[in-house]
Amino acid sequence: MLDHPRTMAFVHTVAQGECLSSIAKRYGFQKWQALYNHPSNAELKKKRKNPNVIFPGDQVVIPDKEPKEVEVATAKLLREANTAAMG
Repeated sequence: MLDHPRTMAFVHTVAQGECLSSIAKRYGFQKWQALYNHPSNAELKKKRKNPNVIFPGDQVVIPDKEPKEVEVATAKLLREANTAAMG
């Protein structure tokens, strides 16, 4: 549910009523920590020691999402399926 397709990081200006969780969700991040703890947001983290307290006008860098790698054991499943089919 991305409001803006993007290929590089950009800055989101916090509006009244927003929190890091809602901003993270808006841009496709599951956890607010992905934004708050990102090195690009070091200034925000320094300015706002409590991640639950951000203010309108604060700027949050929205980084590119890191590709997620998942290991899947497809070869083993295929061998087991072929063995069962032949057996």
